[in-house]
Amino acid sequence: MRYLYAGVAFLGLLAVVLFGLAGTSAWFTDQAIILDNQVSTGSLDVQITGGPLAGVKLEPGLPTYVAITNFCIRNDGDYNMKWQARIDEVVDKKEMLQYLLIEGVRNPLGSRGNYGPQNETLFTNQPFSVLNNPPWFLVDNPVDPFEPGDAVCYELRGKLSSQAPNSVQNAVVSARLYVFATQQLNTGWSE
Repeated sequence: MRYLYAGVAFLGLLAVVLFGLAGTSAWFTDQAIILDNQVSTGSLDVQITGGPLAGVKLEPGLPTYVAITNFCIRNDGDYNMKWQARIDEVVDKKEMLQYLLIEGVRNPLGSRGNYGPQNETLFTNQPFSVLNNPPWFLVDNPVDPFEPGDAVCYELRGKLSSQAPNSVQNAVVSARLYVFATQQLNTGWSE
């Protein structure tokens, strides 16, 4: 029995020694959390302001151009962009457009355009067809970025050729101005 007590005492002593060597494994710990993590994108937002085609009482043979529309293109988004513009959905029941000559001016005097040269004539004495054939008559693929907040304005002016026949009296033309924009980083023009 003495050996049994000695064996139990030895096992108890061994357990105390092993527990003491292993420790309690008590380490202080803590944790923190960063809340409301978000990843987001910005927006590409091109805006057009201005009026529709509004040339009235054009008269054949006048030497001066008459303003037929003014419009501005503005970058209201978060990215640098490039854009293209065209006239489409043209309705010309009396075929007046073949006698209409167009002049285009970038940032005409009095406009609020802050991008590009002021009062720059882009083209003059061009048939109306330059606005819709080729498909894009204004293309801005800038070296200097068209940045958020930038705006460029245009005035299209028209006059009737002295060759306009009587058949185009009281003619009315309607059309739509379409602008397509993409990020400047886009190497092409795909959507």
